[in-house]
Amino acid sequence: MGPRLFSFRLFLILAVVAVAVLVPSARPPEVQAGCVAALTRGGVDYTGIQPPGNGKLHLGRRLGRVRVPPCTDTIPADPDQHDTVHRLRRIQGVPPAVALFDGYDGLVYAANGYFPQLSSHPLHGLYPAREFATGVRACQVRKSIQGRVTGKHFGVIRLRSKRQTQFIQVGPSTEIRGFLRHGLPHLEPGDRIKMSLSRCKLRKVSGSVLLARTVAAR
Repeated sequence: MGPRLFSFRLFLILAVVAVAVLVPSARPPEVQAGCVAALTRGGVDYTGIQPPGNGKLHLGRRLGRVRVPPCTDTIPADPDQHDTVHRLRRIQGVPPAVALFDGYDGLVYAANGYFPQLSSHPLHGLYPAREFATGVRACQVRKSIQGRVTGKHFGVIRLRSKRQTQFIQVGPSTEIRGFLRHGLPHLEPGDRIKMSLSRCKLRKVSGSVLLARTVAAR
């Protein structure tokens, strides 16, 4: 089984509500669990998402090739799977360290730690606005929390506080103050932050998520 391909919106919902589904090691032996499309270039980790499909994606120069290990979505791994060579290209108007295009599988790869759902991100204007909808309703404001960012994830914040580790969704209206890289909000493992949150119910599936309202240095 190859990597699972998600729209941006579906990826965020799954990442926050059911992260274990995306992690092969979270499944019992002999149970398939599709991998997320991912690659690494120049020490930067990227997550693959479907291209916008609206004619707004314009490609630039070639960026070379990278080898990507096979998706080992079964335990034990299939011994016949091999690395694949992915041919990368620049997206016009987007720094390669922020996002790039893969000619091998036709996906856009966005660098982890950034937030394409924010209007400042160069991918934001390439996708229809509905792709960045949080899919939530009936939000209730909660008190602020603070903690340390653990891991570098795509489009969501993993926060370790005194009591627990939580995945927190970022929406188009979230305000991230500071923490800039390439002029864009970017969070690194170890960053100490304080956040104001809302707890919101999901529209199309059961459960709720934490939605960041503001993020600032602690």
